[in-house]
Amino acid sequence: HLLSLGLDILWRRRLARELDGLGAGDFLADLCAGTGDVAFAARRRVPALRGLALDFTPQMAALGAGKAARRGERGVTFGIADALRLPLAEGSAAAASVAFGIRNVGDLEGALGEMIRVVRPGGKLLILEFTQPEGRVFGPFYLFYLRRILPLIARVIAWTAGDAYRYLPQSIRHFAGPREMAERMAAAGLEGVLAQALDPDPST
Repeated sequence: HLLSLGLDILWRRRLARELDGLGAGDFLADLCAGTGDVAFAARRRVPALRGLALDFTPQMAALGAGKAARRGERGVTFGIADALRLPLAEGSAAAASVAFGIRNVGDLEGALGEMIRVVRPGGKLLILEFTQPEGRVFGPFYLFYLRRILPLIARVIAWTAGDAYRYLPQSIRHFAGPREMAERMAAAGLEGVLAQALDPDPST
């Protein structure tokens, strides 16, 4: 949250808006869930929705379950799962999401295929991800922040993270841009694919 100046919180709220219309009996499968921020945002937006937060790392799932307990949040369940082999029945989820994690999945098409498999017909697949911005002014500034400033800040607040924050800008530079990502999602069989750049205002 600190490294994004809180923008990641606003972006998750924007993602959660896409779940309007869901309700009792529906659940969101959130992959690469970390400590559950997407599932919590979804529940705040649609209280009747259930959240299933799945992460490959057992420690993350444990931290998320502890966070849910402290908040008294009973509508989010945490589990351990590989994004390429989801332990969910076909068409069982109303929606599937992944925030800031699809970059790290070894097989993008495989992960998209699994998300499509578990989402019911007419459901939604939502991806929130960093990408390399365009523009002659903001683009270079953004890359300078990622390469130089972010690792320095991270070294102070998370000195045990090792090379994690050196990896972050590298992974962003090598990840598919919005247009390519939309094309790959459409090629995987999704309809009505929309790639949208988010600004700091969650109302847009």
